[in-house]
Amino acid sequence: RDGQRLDAFANACPHLGSPFDLATTERKPVLGEKGRKDDGTGDGCVDCIVCPVHRTAFEIQSGEVRGEWCPYPPIIGGVMGYVKPKSSLVKFAVRLRGKNVEVRIATSLSNVGKGKEEADGIQGIK
Repeated sequence: RDGQRLDAFANACPHLGSPFDLATTERKPVLGEKGRKDDGTGDGCVDCIVCPVHRTAFEIQSGEVRGEWCPYPPIIGGVMGYVKPKSSLVKFAVRLRGKNVEVRIATSLSNVGKGKEEADGIQGIK
């Protein structure tokens, strides 16, 4: 939750399952996407969560990889990234009910990745 959005995702890097307990957030540029400029801030960047082990950045809104897949540690990270194909974060549907945040963690596998799991987060949070 950043004051404007609420998103929920699995506490595990899709590469090897490393926890995001020590992850950082960074702004990364949006490159190569037609019609997409940024997340509405006007700076050409999006908020990303960065894996503390492999330093792979994932866009918080979409869960997609931003930048290089497994860039760390040098050489070993590239080899490990080659072994496990690039994949996005697992996102969960969220909603607010009064002061409570509800997260749907049981989504039908047939709906995952098709937009039917409604894991787009909530905007306009005060």
